Amino acid sequence: MPRRVSAPSPASALLDRLERLERRVLQLETGRVGPGDGRAAVPRRERPVTRCKGCGLPLRRLKGRCAACKRPLGTI
Repeated sequence: MPRRVSAPSPASALLDRLERLERRVLQLETGRVGPGDGRAAVPRRERPVTRCKGCGLPLRRLKGRCAACKRPLGTI
């Protein structure tokens, strides 16, 4: 029994879909997607975050050491 192939979509439907995809890519590249989307670009921070080379967490200093992993900052 031969397989049935669905009829091709009309050209206008394909063009509409392509246009929506292009808009979506543009939104993702510029970071203009809504906050709850989950696929949005990560917002740029004003100041880059310094991270501990021992644990990789944002560096919080406490008595010359990383507050999270207690690694001396002299070795970082």
